[in-house]
Amino acid sequence: MVSSTALDPVRACTLTISGMKGQTCAQGIESDLSRKPGVIRASVDASAGRGRFEYDPSETAPDLIREFVEDLGFGASFDAVATTTKEAIRQCTVEVIRLILNTKYVFVMLSRLICLSPQ
Repeated sequence: MVSSTALDPVRACTLTISGMKGQTCAQGIESDLSRKPGVIRASVDASAGRGRFEYDPSETAPDLIREFVEDLGFGASFDAVATTTKEAIRQCTVEVIRLILNTKYVFVMLSRLICLSPQ
């Protein structure tokens, strides 16, 4: 197992994998890719046609992982649903800002209502 440091965290990518005939194929992909340099964990679901791969970015990259899967005779493409960690953080940040702005808006409206209400 490859360890990672705080400066070089473990990353993950998700691939859509075609051509698997069953869970035996999925286990073969998991077994083979787990032995590749930089691949820390491989988890493949034949029924969903998807694989999730945790890797050390100092040793390998998503494109190489895709090539490893293709070299085994399967089709592989990046999952359109999967997002990068950076994109997920950006989406969360946008949501937090929206919540803050909505909370501020509600506070301003309540303040105005209190000021306008008869005493």
